[in-house]
Amino acid sequence: MEAGALPDTAPDAEATVRYTYRAHYAYGHEVTRNENVFRIIPRVDGAQRNASWEVRITPDGARDEHHDAFGNLVLRSLVTQPHREMDVEAAGSVAVRLAQEPVTDLRMEVYRQRLLHSDVYLAKSVLVDPAALADHARTAAGGAVSLLQVVESVTAWLQRHIVYERGYTSVFTTAEEAVARGHGVCQDYAHAAIGLLRALGIPARYVSGLLATQVGETHAWIEFFHPDHGWVATDPTRARVLADPRELLTFAVGRDYNDARPSIGSFEPPGQGGLVSIEASVQLPEDA
Repeated sequence: MEAGALPDTAPDAEATVRYTYRAHYAYGHEVTRNENVFRIIPRVDGAQRNASWEVRITPDGARDEHHDAFGNLVLRSLVTQPHREMDVEAAGSVAVRLAQEPVTDLRMEVYRQRLLHSDVYLAKSVLVDPAALADHARTAAGGAVSLLQVVESVTAWLQRHIVYERGYTSVFTTAEEAVARGHGVCQDYAHAAIGLLRALGIPARYVSGLLATQVGETHAWIEFFHPDHGWVATDPTRARVLADPRELLTFAVGRDYNDARPSIGSFEPPGQGGLVSIEASVQLPEDA
């Protein structure tokens, strides 16, 4: 299959990928309690292993780490020192598998027979309602008769029906709304793709992280489930049916953005302010 095909690489080849993530927060008044949850630590799963990382928060405060229900490493921070600004800096590295074994295609009737998977990634979530996209899903799939054909057809349909453009959507925009508006960003492409695939009986999940070729912000893509290969990355925003593992660094996965969002928080006393800017980058080795 040509679309999104990966280059030939030794099956056990790895490369150490380094990353940085910086977020700046500012407030219109003195904040005395600032509680945040971050998912900005490399996930050890699939193509990633041996993660090392450090997160610095200024001003500092109490913090703890735990794994959530989706296996993401979560950092919770509580700052009680009075402040008007807060900076979060994360840096680290992770070993990324450079090669992905060829993904075998399956006819959809065989795929459905072999699919033994929890329905959590087939069901409705806060931002994705597969039933609301069922008609679009049938149209998008067209005459596709196999798993990879369906994923490719859905990807192509999204490229025709959603224009990448900021300002039309927000973190609260549902998959159905993104399709109806016809404009959106990577989060919207991901939600729409998840909804279409789930409507067609293919488990799909949301992924947040960094894109090696994109400097300055985080990225979102999806993974669909394959009975032989597990979770397979596909990037609908960039029309990568089979995404190159060298280009993506995963922070978190979940049913939709709400489960994998890089950060969420609240502050007291309430008022104006919050996240002002994000700077993120991935440094690849020269021979990757």
